[in-house]
Amino acid sequence: MKDRAIQSLKGIAIIGVLFHHIHNRRIAEETSNTLSLVTAFLTWSVLLFIAISGWLHSRKDEKGGESLLRFIGNRSLRLLVPFVTLVFGYAVIWQALGRLGFAEVGVRLAPDFRGKIVDSLLLYHPDPVAGQLYFLPLLFIISAIVRVFISAAGVRGVIVCGGLGLAGGIVFAPGSANTGFSVGMLLFGLFCYSAGFLMHRFRSFRYRYVCVGGVAVVVVTALGIDGVAKVFPLVLLEVMHVLPLQKAGLLEMIGEASGTIYAYHIPFVLVPLLILVSRLPSGYQMAGVLAAIAVSIAACMTIFYGLRNTRLKWIVL
Repeated sequence: MKDRAIQSLKGIAIIGVLFHHIHNRRIAEETSNTLSLVTAFLTWSVLLFIAISGWLHSRKDEKGGESLLRFIGNRSLRLLVPFVTLVFGYAVIWQALGRLGFAEVGVRLAPDFRGKIVDSLLLYHPDPVAGQLYFLPLLFIISAIVRVFISAAGVRGVIVCGGLGLAGGIVFAPGSANTGFSVGMLLFGLFCYSAGFLMHRFRSFRYRYVCVGGVAVVVVTALGIDGVAKVFPLVLLEVMHVLPLQKAGLLEMIGEASGTIYAYHIPFVLVPLLILVSRLPSGYQMAGVLAAIAVSIAACMTIFYGLRNTRLKWIVL
């Protein structure tokens, strides 16, 4: 049985991710400044997805653990195969647009097909064919590392892994961004994934909220305001069954479709809508951006719910 609160949290997280992708140079400056404030408030969204993944990992382990090799094989099929497939798919579309005379739309991309592929598979390159795709290999690496620690020492290994990730993040990447493929995201991702795993494993522990609060205080003390985004996902996991998230039907539906929304909302759904919004008078652009986000979510949800029970279900994530 699915945890409806977790699905709703995924809905919150994917909405936050879309807000990270609304910046467009054509949008009026005053609108962009306001949107930047909103994005700054939602900077924890990707780490929330990672923490949720840890929670779901623990839930699956309780039903029957996998061997390390089987886990890595299944995660490769779930994360790396879609990553490579989406890179090739988006590269084909960009290449076709160039041949049709729309090359100016993707001027920052490599001009040739091979260059587009290589730049996107090399995760450190600043101009991939679709900027969100880094998350798939990042999550694969994080989950595989945690699984290695589980194989070595069980739940204690997860505690060690999370502690090492947090300590490493504080020492080596204290001001790291909360999106993108980076050392900071890897280290704090290990922390959030491990914490999510442990929070599910000890979900009946009476004083778990004290542990979460204590960790939050330590992180914020060490990192200042930057630490809030690192621990806020854990706070949301802690309170998700206290909040009415299990009754948030629309959020739950969005969360269930979050993989499809993530994979397809940029560059060819949300970005064109933002270009249209930029043509509105500045006073209407904020409403236009919100509408663009809503339309992008609705379009991707239509793909998910329309195809998930068909032969084309492999298209959805």
